[in-house]
Amino acid sequence: MVVISVKQTDGDGFLFETTTDTKNDDLIASLVNIHNGRLRSAVIVDAVRGLADYGPMKEAPVVGLDEIKEKCTDEVVEKSPNYTADPTGIRTGNPPDLKLAAIIKKVARDLEEYIDKVGITYEPFMFSMLG
Repeated sequence: MVVISVKQTDGDGFLFETTTDTKNDDLIASLVNIHNGRLRSAVIVDAVRGLADYGPMKEAPVVGLDEIKEKCTDEVVEKSPNYTADPTGIRTGNPPDLKLAAIIKKVARDLEEYIDKVGITYEPFMFSMLG
């Protein structure tokens, strides 16, 4: 068994366990797959947190138009009891109820902890975990 430490300049990284019989092409493909999976996971964490805080995303043609609609037209923007205006204007501002939002945030936190660089000190990343 060989343990490979993959590190980046920003301090992010992971350990990968392999054998000396593994071909370089297969090793590189596995490492790239894990790296890309970690990047995708980070994007998902950010998107899920936005969903929990500000609700679902708006359709592209109406992004950022809530204030303009209310001021310039008679159209009323839907606001739930949990309404929190999205500073970017990308989301509706109508998050799920507080219990569901807490569950969503916990799942995001769990995924973030799983891919966090702190995990590098614990054990090697097993390729089979990504499927």
